[in-house]
Amino acid sequence: MKRKGRVVFSCIIASAVFLMQNVTTIAADPLEYTGPQLDPYKGIEAELNFGTSGYALEEEDVWTRKVICLEKGDYFYVNDVNFDKGLSKLKINARGGTPAIIEVRRDKEDGRLLGEIKINKSKKYDNFACPTDDIYGKNNIYFVCTMGTCYIDAWIAEKKAPAKEDINKPPVVVNPYETVETETMENGGGFYDRDDTEYSPISDMKVVSLKNVMFSKGLKGIEITARTRYYDTVMEIHLDDPESEPIGKALIRTPDFGTCTAYTSNITGMHDVYFTVNNPVDFDYWRAIDNAPMPKVNPDKPNDPEEPNQPEEPTEPQQPETPEQPETPETPQEPETPQQPEEPAKPALELEGSITDCGNGYQVNFKLTNNSDEPKTGWKITMGKVDINIKDSWCVNIEEDDNLYVITPQGWNTTIAPGQTIEFGIRGEGTLNEDTVRYMIE
Repeated sequence: MKRKGRVVFSCIIASAVFLMQNVTTIAADPLEYTGPQLDPYKGIEAELNFGTSGYALEEEDVWTRKVICLEKGDYFYVNDVNFDKGLSKLKINARGGTPAIIEVRRDKEDGRLLGEIKINKSKKYDNFACPTDDIYGKNNIYFVCTMGTCYIDAWIAEKKAPAKEDINKPPVVVNPYETVETETMENGGGFYDRDDTEYSPISDMKVVSLKNVMFSKGLKGIEITARTRYYDTVMEIHLDDPESEPIGKALIRTPDFGTCTAYTSNITGMHDVYFTVNNPVDFDYWRAIDNAPMPKVNPDKPNDPEEPNQPEEPTEPQQPETPEQPETPETPQEPETPQQPEEPAKPALELEGSITDCGNGYQVNFKLTNNSDEPKTGWKITMGKVDINIKDSWCVNIEEDDNLYVITPQGWNTTIAPGQTIEFGIRGEGTLNEDTVRYMIE
């Protein structure tokens, strides 16, 4: 864009509300430069930027300041601005050569709109502000002129004010071992599915969290109900700090709401819980799995029956006297034909499986049928690791307990109606003989 060189005269006192940004560099390797670390809450001079498009940098004299001149279509941007305290308002110190509008956007010049600042035509510099969408952590910020001509000296961010607590309101008590809906969490809720299910859409730039969660029974894992359009989506769970090392990770792969589990080491006490993802996810609810030991489900092996005592060898009996000839007995009546035993009843839950050889492994497709007259909810199947080697599964959750695999349903197949059959499967390594697989259904 064509520019005319001109000098901008203004009083240095007008910009005193802004403080010069402290800039430091941090390098683990003395030869590696990691770039400036920008603190938006202390104020940043406009000429301190990472790139521009069609702007003019104008300077008064050695006693005053440098400003950036933008016309319609121009922009400048800054990278890695750390909004670790959130964002409620952006303020710029500027003046308008004509009435002008500056749009504040994230990541690129036509990215997500955070706010719109209107600047009046004036010969003096003044402060202009606008409320913004709340963002968190490091972001790239673009200042885009969409109308008129303006001269920008500096800008500053206001952090998000903590919500005022009602001292008369009783504290919210959350039981993490029951279903925790994400709309009750910070940054959660606000979106509804066609069946009126409320959920929380989150992405790699958003965190949902819950403060002061008491894990009184310990924490062995977290069951997550969510959906995504991306096959390689990972949800991480952090404690007390969203940038800390995750305590567990869950792989989300289904386009419909389903349940998966992130396993953790045993954790106790009160913590703040944060959920982050690497791809967009619709997050419905979660539940903590306590660390209580699972009961052994292998049936006790029956005792071998005792060997019966051998009868004593009988002594040679004395020869009896020849009896008198008995009378001829009457012909006995023909005995009644015994009734055929009834066919044994089928079990309430019946499991069938078919094995497919995959070369260096195998695949087993299972069918679980409800033969009873009542629905079966929360079913569970246990198999011994000595009989089967599970490496992958679908339509079920797999947990390990010592020498057992514990197979449980996902959210959509936890209830089996009378006469209904559901299907699931596993993949394993090595070989498998279906006659040697032992299991128990609860």
